[in-house]
Amino acid sequence: MKMSKIELKFVSFVQNNLETIFAVIATVVGIFERYFPRQWISADADHYLLPWFSEISNNGGIYGLGKQVGDYNIAYQEAIAFMTHIPFDNALFLYKMFSALFDLGLAVAAGLLVYYISADNKKKRNGILAYAVVFCLPTVFLNSCAWAQCDSIYTFFCILCLLFFIQGKETAGLVLFGCAFAFKLQAVFLLPFLLFFWFCTKKFSILSFIWVPITVFVIDIPAFLMGRSLTDIVSVYGGQVNGSGEIFCNYPSFWSIFTNVELDWLGKYLTGSAISLSLIVLVAFFIECLHRIETRLEMETFQWIQIAFISIYTVVIFMPSMHERYGFLYEILALILAVLDAKLIIPAIVLELMSLMTYGAFLVNTEINLQILGWINIGIYLFYIYHFFFISLKKHVKPKDCVKAE
Repeated sequence: MKMSKIELKFVSFVQNNLETIFAVIATVVGIFERYFPRQWISADADHYLLPWFSEISNNGGIYGLGKQVGDYNIAYQEAIAFMTHIPFDNALFLYKMFSALFDLGLAVAAGLLVYYISADNKKKRNGILAYAVVFCLPTVFLNSCAWAQCDSIYTFFCILCLLFFIQGKETAGLVLFGCAFAFKLQAVFLLPFLLFFWFCTKKFSILSFIWVPITVFVIDIPAFLMGRSLTDIVSVYGGQVNGSGEIFCNYPSFWSIFTNVELDWLGKYLTGSAISLSLIVLVAFFIECLHRIETRLEMETFQWIQIAFISIYTVVIFMPSMHERYGFLYEILALILAVLDAKLIIPAIVLELMSLMTYGAFLVNTEINLQILGWINIGIYLFYIYHFFFISLKKHVKPKDCVKAE
């Protein structure tokens, strides 16, 4: 029996719209992923987020922004204050829906970045694949809709910042970086790359970075109108910089290879060493990149994203007092790179699995061995370094004298 005309039309429609159908399915799956853990109350939500919501609400919502509540940035406090005025009697759901919206935005941003970098015949396919993977990624929906955390917010702005930078729209990129920094201090992990990009490309002035504090100031205007001062912004960031005292906090950093136990006294003795080592490794990486650029190589867009990824990874793996969620940005970039280069799929999967294990340790108290995970993390980090210098550069980068002047 032959196919009917209706069947033929259906099959033809599916074949001609595979990417769009895949995107729709991924969106539906991602929404369902976020629906099921909606009632999960994490320790952070129970001890911090929900009490903060109640206190801000009792202070008058946006009219009470003159008072610091909790230790999160003023921009996020403003978001909470506005949420208190929404006629919906479930603070936990409001937190999660707010973060989930940025999950969707983050997936779109990742798709746009991949779309821009990919070859013309792969743009749509790769862009939709990146969107689907990021939106359905376990750590992304667990972060927002189980943990009720907000890492997708600053990461969304950071990915867009990278997109605008590689498009030559540095001012817009710095405004977006200011948005990221306004919401979360961890956005600062991207700053070394932005400075390196400025130094290497010579396309814009260092004075352009003034857009970052200007953006933070504009975003914080509602709080200023309620009596907050500029010193309040600095004090919030300063309190976060002090950290918890441990040399690592449920994250398999370089320092976790010494012990599987989070020790306060170890942080006391090694914090300075950790900061120094992270700076040395980061500077050494940038110097080698600079050498490749200035002597004989012309970087392509893919390499700039790799440099951004490795620089962020370097900071997180070597700096002290890093938490498991602090790897959120570089893990998203690892997935973006994996979509662009199949050789990077396995290390990206390993990073995701390690992150899931640390999430499980916090959310459901599973036991993990951070010492072993630390060694694995170092191994993955070294692989990315090797791949960048000895595989990616040789494959993608052209000699300068072969690059046509624009």
